Amino acid sequence: MTPSGRPAGPADATIPVSATFIGMSAPVSTLDDPDLPPATFDELVGRLRQLRQRSGSPSFSELTERVRDVRVSRGAHARESAVGRMTVYDCFRLGRRRLDVPLVLDIVRVLGVDDRGAQLWSDWCGRVLSGGTALRVARLGLDESTSPAAPLVGRADELRMLTASEGPAVITGMPGVGKTQLAVQALHALLDTDAISDVVVVNVREQLSKGGAADARSLADALARALDVPAEARDTEASVIAAVADAAAARRIGAFVDDVSELAPLEPLIRALRTPTIVVSRNEAERAPWLRLVELTPWSDEETGAFLRASIGTDRADSEPEALQGLAAATGGLPLAARLLCTRILQRPHWRLADHLDELDERESAPDGPLRASIELSYAALDAQVQRTLRLLASVPSDGLDTAAVGVVADARDQLRASAVPSAQAQASALDALQEAQLVQRSTGATLLHPVVRSFALSRSLEEDAPVERRAALDRVLDLYLRRGWAALEISYPDAFERARSSTRRAADSERSEWNRGFEPPLGDGDAAEFWRGQLPVLIELSAAVADRRPEVPIEVSELAAHHLDVDGRHRTAEQVHREALRRAEARGNPEAMAVAAHRVGQSMVRMGSPYARAELLRAQQLAEHVGSDELVLKASNTLAILAAQGGDLDEAALQFEQAVTAAEHGGLDHFAASLNDNLGIVLRRLGDLEGARARHGAAHRIALTRGDEVAAGVALVNLSDVEVELGDFSSAANSARDAVRLTEHQAGLPHAYALTNLALALAGLGDRDAAAAQHGAALALAEAMGNSSLVASVRNNLGELHLQFGRVADAAGHHALALEVAEGSANTHERARALLGLAEAELRAGTPDVARQHLAALMAGIDSSTPEVATPQLERARALLAELDAV
Repeated sequence: MTPSGRPAGPADATIPVSATFIGMSAPVSTLDDPDLPPATFDELVGRLRQLRQRSGSPSFSELTERVRDVRVSRGAHARESAVGRMTVYDCFRLGRRRLDVPLVLDIVRVLGVDDRGAQLWSDWCGRVLSGGTALRVARLGLDESTSPAAPLVGRADELRMLTASEGPAVITGMPGVGKTQLAVQALHALLDTDAISDVVVVNVREQLSKGGAADARSLADALARALDVPAEARDTEASVIAAVADAAAARRIGAFVDDVSELAPLEPLIRALRTPTIVVSRNEAERAPWLRLVELTPWSDEETGAFLRASIGTDRADSEPEALQGLAAATGGLPLAARLLCTRILQRPHWRLADHLDELDERESAPDGPLRASIELSYAALDAQVQRTLRLLASVPSDGLDTAAVGVVADARDQLRASAVPSAQAQASALDALQEAQLVQRSTGATLLHPVVRSFALSRSLEEDAPVERRAALDRVLDLYLRRGWAALEISYPDAFERARSSTRRAADSERSEWNRGFEPPLGDGDAAEFWRGQLPVLIELSAAVADRRPEVPIEVSELAAHHLDVDGRHRTAEQVHREALRRAEARGNPEAMAVAAHRVGQSMVRMGSPYARAELLRAQQLAEHVGSDELVLKASNTLAILAAQGGDLDEAALQFEQAVTAAEHGGLDHFAASLNDNLGIVLRRLGDLEGARARHGAAHRIALTRGDEVAAGVALVNLSDVEVELGDFSSAANSARDAVRLTEHQAGLPHAYALTNLALALAGLGDRDAAAAQHGAALALAEAMGNSSLVASVRNNLGELHLQFGRVADAAGHHALALEVAEGSANTHERARALLGLAEAELRAGTPDVARQHLAALMAGIDSSTPEVATPQLERARALLAELDAV
C-alpha cells in the first residue's frame, strides 16, 4: 500500500507528454449559474453532483450497476457494457480535463433524466469539450508609440470616470471616435499618479484567429502568461482567473483589453480583477452595476476646431477662421479623421486651409463618410511605392506583422539578399511613411491596421493590384514565417526538430517559393520564444489563407507546430491544425501524411477528453499499417492503450501495452520501448502487480539509459522508486530515487520534485528522519517555486507526518496547519483531509482531545453526501479516533 504521504497520481505526471494518461489537477470549486449552460468541466461536474444528490445520493457501486444494466438493456455487447466503479466515480471528480461523454449520458439517464434532458446534457458536454480559441499573447507595459502626444480635447469628464478606482470600465463608440486613444490617456494618468505600477495589454482583434471568439478563459490564459502565473495554477477557468487577479493585485498591475466585440463572455474575469481595468468595445455594452460605462460620442465642431488649432498652430488656424470651421465640420467629429487631416495640413505648408476644405468637399460622396474621405486623401498623398505597400499589407489576412515581414510584403528583395541580417532602416522606410500619415499603428514591433483603413486599402488593392501580386505578397510572408518556425523548433526543441525532418517537410520544401530560398532568418533563444508566443498564430492564419492553392502548407505547419502545441497544452488549437493537415493530405492523396495527421488528431482528442478519440486513433492505426510505418502503428497502439486505461479497462490497457512492447523490441524501436515499458508498469501497479510493475520500470530505465536519454531514464526511476516504496523495499527505493534526483536535476520540474519526495519517503522508511526532512524541504521549495499548490500541500503533510512519527508534535502541527491553508485555498479535498487528520493526531499527542475532536468533525463535515468518497483512509482513521474519544 502506498504511504499516505505519497502525492496523488505522481507517476502519471512524470510520464512523457506523448504518454500521459492521468492528470494531477487539483479540484477547484466553481460558482455556476443554473440558468446558463455550463462553460467548464467543473461546472458540468457540479451539475452532475447536484443531480446525484437530488436522486437520493446512490453509491457509486449502485450507479455502476445501473449503468451496466442500461447498456445491456439496449443491446450493447458485454464488453461494451462493462464499466468500472472508479470510472463512474471519475465523472464526479472536480479538476477534470477530459470527459467520457457516453458514460456521462448513461449516468444522467439512470439518475432519472428523460431523453429530452439527455439531449440537453449532450449539448452541454459538447459545449464544454469545444472550448475556446485562446488569445495568442498579452504584453506587459504600454509602448512608447502609444504615449499620448495628441492634445486631450473634450474628454475631461470621461477621463475622470476612467481614472476613478471603483470597478472596471468599458469604452464604447463608433469607429474612429478615439476609444483606444482615450484609454491610453487614462492608463498613462493612472501610471503617472502611481495608482498602478504597470499595465498588461491585450488587443483582442489583433490576437484572434479566424472564427475564434474571446472568452474569460482564453483572456485569462493570455494574461497569465504575461504575468508569469505558473502553469500549474491554470488547470481550470476558476483557478486561472483567481491566479491572474491575485498576481495583478499583488503587483498593482492594471489591465487594458482593446477591441472587444462582446463583453458578456469576458465578465467572469473582468469582474474578478481588483486593479484598474479598461476595456474598449467596438459594439454597444449593456449597463451593469459592477461596470463603469463610458459612451464616447463624436466631438462637437468647437471641440474639433480646438484640436485642429492645437495641432497645426494658432497662427495658421486664425488666419482662415471660416475654413477652419468648415474643416472641423467636415471631419464629422471623428478624432481619427481629424488627425489624418492635421497630418496632411502639416505636410503641405504651402496649401491654404481653404484648399484642404475644397479637397474634402470633392469627396463628400464617399460611401463611409468623413472618415473614409480623410483616409482617401491621406492615401493620395503617399508615394506610389508606399501606397502599394499599404494595399498589399491590407491583403495579408493577419494583423501584427513585424517590420521584417512588412518589408517582405513590399518585396524588398534587394535588401534581403544584400545581407544575412536585412537592413531594418531600408525595410522600415515605407512603414515609417505610413505611420507618419497615421494609416498604421506600431505596437511592440507589430504593425496594426485600423479596420476602416484595412477595408479601404483592400478595396483599392482589388482595383489596382493583379491577383498574382497579392498572392505573391502573401507567399513571401508565409515563407518567411515558415522558415522562422523551423528555426524556432530547432532552437527550442532540438529533438523534435530532428524527428520532424521527414519526407513531409522535404516535400513541402520542394514547393516553396524560389525567391525566399536560402534566406534563413537568424533566431536567438528569445526570438524563438517570441515566435511561439506571438508569431505561430499568424502562421496558422496565413496557412489557412493559402491552403486551397498550396495544400502542402497546412501539412508542414502541423509538423512544425505539433510538439510546441503539445507542450503548451493547446490541445484544441492542435486538433484544428492537425485536422486541417489531414484534410489537405487526403485531397493530395498522400497516405503517409494522412497517417501522421490522423494520429495527431487522435492524440489531441484524447487530451481534450473527446468521446470520438478512439475512432480517430483506429483510423490512424489502419492508415499506418497501410503505408507500412511500424513506428506510427506503435504510437497509435500506445495511445489506444492509454485511452483504455483512462476508461478504467486496465486489463485491456495492459494487454495492448504488452503487445506494443513486443513489437517495439522486435522492430528495433528501442526509443519507443522505454516509454511503453514505463506506461505498462503504471498499469500493472494499478492492477496490484507490484513486482511486474517493478520489472517494467526497471526495463524502461535500462533502455533509456542505453540510448543516452537521461530524461526518460529519470522518469522511469521516479516510477520505480514509487513502486519500491509501496513494496516496503526502502533501501532499493532510496537508491532509485537518488539516481532519479540526479537525472532530473537539470529540469527542476515535476519529475525532479517527485524524485525528491520519493527519496524522502524511502529515507523515512529507513529511519533517517533528518535526511528525510531535508529532502522533503527541497521538494517543498521546488513545489513553491513552481506554484504547484497540490504538491505544496502534499509535502507539508508529509513533513507533518514525519515529525509526528518521531515525536516532534509542535513541528508536525505547524506543517499540517500550513497544508490545511493551502489545501482549502485550492479546494484540494484529499490534502485537506490529510491535514485535518494530522492536526487531530497532534492535538491528541499534546493532550487536548477537545481540539482534536473539532478537527475530526471538520474532516467529517467536509465529506458530505454530494461529494465523492475521495478520502477513504482518512475517513476510516477519523471514525476510529472519534470512536476512541467517545469511549473515553
